[in-house]
Amino acid sequence: MKKLKIILCLIFWMIPVLAVAADRDKSAEILCSVTKVIECDSYGDCMVSTAEGINIPQFLKIDLLGKTMADASLKDSPQKSAIRSMIRENGEIIMQGSENGRGFTMVVDETSGKFSATISEDSFGFIVFGACMAM
Repeated sequence: MKKLKIILCLIFWMIPVLAVAADRDKSAEILCSVTKVIECDSYGDCMVSTAEGINIPQFLKIDLLGKTMADASLKDSPQKSAIRSMIRENGEIIMQGSENGRGFTMVVDETSGKFSATISEDSFGFIVFGACMAM
């Protein structure tokens, strides 16, 4: 009888651990929405813009395991970009890559879901803000 109680205690103790592991697997993909864009030129002049204005998707689907970022809109063939570097540290996901002559860095806070990103090209730079959630 004592062994049965120990086994039951262990099973009940493991349930929260298994639930946390399942949540971590679910967050292998995140959905992000762009909320604000600031565009700056090489003279230091900046203005507020939109995702459409700088030719980036309004919604991004990020596959953390596959290291890809894709347009999450309802297009028939969404464009994908490779994430060349990804680091998880201090509760943040830091991603970097390049596409079509632009380099990007994106930092997502794993607690709040908020992100900021920079996109650079030869004569313009963009700062992008938004929020993400697990899919």
